[in-house]
Amino acid sequence: MATTLDPDALRAEVEAARAESQQGRPAKALSRYRSLRARIERAGDPRVEIGFQQVRVVLGLAAAEYELTGRLDAAMAHLDEAEALAGSTGAESMRASVRGQRGLLLLRSGRREEALKALDGAEEVMGGADPSDQFSILLNRGVLHLDAGTLYAASHDFERCIEVADGSQQLDESLVALGHRRPELARVDVEVVEQPFEVVLARGTDR
Repeated sequence: MATTLDPDALRAEVEAARAESQQGRPAKALSRYRSLRARIERAGDPRVEIGFQQVRVVLGLAAAEYELTGRLDAAMAHLDEAEALAGSTGAESMRASVRGQRGLLLLRSGRREEALKALDGAEEVMGGADPSDQFSILLNRGVLHLDAGTLYAASHDFERCIEVADGSQQLDESLVALGHRRPELARVDVEVVEQPFEVVLARGTDR
């Protein structure tokens, strides 16, 4: 028999685990995420809002695992699980977050072509995703295009970043600030782009 979970309390716990990761404590984050995953699985609560948090937990596991151990294979296995959960729990809009995270981890591992492919896949399904994730996906893909010398594609992604920033009230202040730098982004100015990319890379997409 399924146990009903409190979505707000669960969301707060996921945010607490995420904060541990963002503050440079991947071991504590990993422990929290593992505990949360076990509890969600035991509960068997079928509601979509719980599914969203379950996907976020497994995304967090992937990021924390990679930070702690550097094992890309383990992180990728978690992301495979997260994408399957996004489909089976009704949390389809989380697929973009999963693919975006895959792109980031591949990029951090130096696998740039695979990272670009993953970010292309994220862009394909990001229509219903959180604006922060849309922004991060487009910005990171734009930088990859820039590095590859495909300037038109890079400029197009940066312009779309601006559109997301201008159309959303939900973005972090650090991301909104980038939307006000439209002249630099539109010109695909390497010196301007490199710093914000590091900001997004650091925060990831484990929402």
